[in-house]
Amino acid sequence: MRSTLLRAVIFASFANIAGAQPIPLTIPAAEAEGAAFARADPAASAQSFFAGVSFGGSSDRRCVGAVRDDSPRDGSLRSGDFIARMGYSTGFGFQATKEHKVLWIPLHGSALLGTPLVVRAVRVGHPADSIRFRFPGLTRGAQVSGPTYGYPSTVRFTKAGQWLVIATARDDWGCFVVDVADPIDDHRP
Repeated sequence: MRSTLLRAVIFASFANIAGAQPIPLTIPAAEAEGAAFARADPAASAQSFFAGVSFGGSSDRRCVGAVRDDSPRDGSLRSGDFIARMGYSTGFGFQATKEHKVLWIPLHGSALLGTPLVVRAVRVGHPADSIRFRFPGLTRGAQVSGPTYGYPSTVRFTKAGQWLVIATARDDWGCFVVDVADPIDDHRP
């Protein structure tokens, strides 16, 4: 009986690992994932934050950012069902090994309460350099147009280069290509 229980626990552990979302290694592979990714019920309402505001990027499920010369407006960039608000810790953009604040705003906001955000990233051309983050807490903020829901986070890229970053929460999907620079010494004379 004990060995049967142990086998069941081991099997469940491997099943969970096998069910993890793989990280697409190229922009075409990521965009194919976005096209095939489940879509929210059309009756699910979008956050009012998405209406009437122009963001850099695209409402289409495609990878946006440095590779397509999409310009973040006020630090915000939209891809599909996400707006990423990138609060750079310095005026120099993302730097390797440093923490950077990012607010991930999902299209379907309050409908995702209790749903974690999963962020997967890979350094383009270097599949061994990958990272995965999971952020459990969707938080509520206030805007003039009403409440806004988002996932506050800090992200740290391990190495300089171009990174392919995919964000998902239930049926919301977004893809960002970011340039990560070598770290700048903040203690310059």
